Amino acid sequence: MGLRSNLRKWLVRRGWKVPGFLIRPHDRLFHETVNSVRPGMVVLDIGANRGEVAAAFAARGAVVHAFEPNPDVFALLLSAAQRDPRIRPHNAGVLDINTEMKLYLHQDYADDPLGHSESSSLLTEKPNVSQDAYRMVPVEDIADIIARIGPVDIAKIDAEGAEYRIIARMLSSGCHAQVGQVLVETHHDRIESLRPEFETVSAEIARLGLGGQFRFDWA
Repeated sequence: MGLRSNLRKWLVRRGWKVPGFLIRPHDRLFHETVNSVRPGMVVLDIGANRGEVAAAFAARGAVVHAFEPNPDVFALLLSAAQRDPRIRPHNAGVLDINTEMKLYLHQDYADDPLGHSESSSLLTEKPNVSQDAYRMVPVEDIADIIARIGPVDIAKIDAEGAEYRIIARMLSSGCHAQVGQVLVETHHDRIESLRPEFETVSAEIARLGLGGQFRFDWA
């Protein structure tokens, strides 16, 4: 890890603004969003993994509800919450239903569980997961989550292909009206079967005039 990377991480952990010359192009949205956070804001982090993004928001004073279904990496998210109690960890996935589901693991998960944890998915069609390796995990309805925690300033969604079902539920339930900005990492470019879902939610967002609320360029 280089000097610049270490300096970026050091500044972010302290809630300090990273100067522009240190920011990599694909990280600009992340830093713009973190810098926009003010104390007391509420952030919903869907797909929090080990809690690095949640910690960045919390360092700026936000209360962060961080959802991570993978029980193996959830221990690290708990550690992040112990360091900063503004992080509220939830060991659950997020979708459009309250249930229990299989969380499919990367095909090489056994070789490096933490390294491959970010690839875990509720979708069998994700190319790099194994249908034979999974964990049974609780899943919560996004509409119920937002009703429970109240208005959300920023929602970050990195759900490894489940993002379109989450967004569709937000739109159909009307709970999107309780959220300020929605930042989404998309996967239809890697999972071709998701393209119709992406096109459907994109068309509905356009029809409702919500293009300024939803961004599909989180990375």
